[in-house]
Amino acid sequence: MIKISMYRSMPSISIKVVPGASRDMVLGEREDAIRISIAASPEKDKANQRLERFLSDTLHVKQAQVHIVQGHKTRNKVVAFSECSVKEIETKIASLLKEGKK
Repeated sequence: MIKISMYRSMPSISIKVVPGASRDMVLGEREDAIRISIAASPEKDKANQRLERFLSDTLHVKQAQVHIVQGHKTRNKVVAFSECSVKEIETKIASLLKEGKK
């Protein structure tokens, strides 16, 4: 199970991004992080923007609520969710991993 941490009073999760993939999709869990492939290159912040949009769409939250707070230039990221409770994020992440939603 993915550990939900707090970052400045916002629930946050660890994500391992695989940029430059053929499509956006959840690859599963690895070492307390969610592995997600993103169909965008890491150049000019494209992969980060696509990751935020992907998480917004798959977790059914507004894109403005998704914040990359650590790892802007690396594959290992911490993403926080504003205006969401820990319980809400736990439920959404569990559902996402269970369904393998794309």
